[in-house]
Amino acid sequence: MGFVIAGPQGSMGEIVLIKVLAAIATEYGAGVTRVRVNAIGDKDSKLRFTRELSSYLRRQAEKLDESCRQKICENPLSPYLCGSSACREVLQEGPHAVNFLSEKSRVHFREMLEHLDRLALPYELDDMLISDERDAQSAFALDIEDEGSIIVCALGGRLECARRHVNRKEMELSHARLFFRRKGPLQKQRMAPVRPARLYFVQLGLRARLEGLNMLEALYRARIPVLQSFDSSRLAPQLQAAREAHVTHLIIMGQREALDRTVIVRSVADSAQEIVPHRELTRYLKNLSE
Repeated sequence: MGFVIAGPQGSMGEIVLIKVLAAIATEYGAGVTRVRVNAIGDKDSKLRFTRELSSYLRRQAEKLDESCRQKICENPLSPYLCGSSACREVLQEGPHAVNFLSEKSRVHFREMLEHLDRLALPYELDDMLISDERDAQSAFALDIEDEGSIIVCALGGRLECARRHVNRKEMELSHARLFFRRKGPLQKQRMAPVRPARLYFVQLGLRARLEGLNMLEALYRARIPVLQSFDSSRLAPQLQAAREAHVTHLIIMGQREALDRTVIVRSVADSAQEIVPHRELTRYLKNLSE
């Protein structure tokens, strides 16, 4: 199963995908013990890192697995994709990508870690995690608690390759993949079908986006469908999307609401609105739909 988010600036694309992967894994009974992350950085960062790595690997070539010795001239990153313990030992003693990040890439990675902190997701830096060779900027992987789970692994990252395919210079792409066993234990809990959405979540500001991810997950587990668009931080496009979806109510969260852990629930028909704390939102929305 694959996911792609194109366009968002900053680290919001990776954060949304990590949250989605964790939610799916939990629903399938596969607890997430931690998120492993690594940063390769932009082109300048990667160039400095691969130059240093290539020099190091040539000096250590005799210790590498034979298949990797033949590849390092063409692609110095190839040992990272090798399962050999010999290659891993060599790489662990060599240069690490995070030490070669440009200022722009350091800011991006620091922002990503701060977002993970706010979402209360346990994480750690994994210097060995380089999961994609295609202009990768960052990489992440979720460790699954239950080895017998139907979900084998979940991983992804951020790429620059989207710039080659669209006419937007700043376009980037975040991607993630879930791998399932062909045969495995059944899903531990099958949830009831989701009703058509009559609600639209409007978020204004970065903090509201992050708080909104946790809130939407809670509503999803309560089987309350909510439409949203995290690819826009402006009010007008979100309101337009809500009108086109013909929803009955808006759930609005700005910076103040995010700090107060509240939302504004507004009726589309008459603009009547009420401030609702997060802890009461599920019950309030269920009563609203009755």
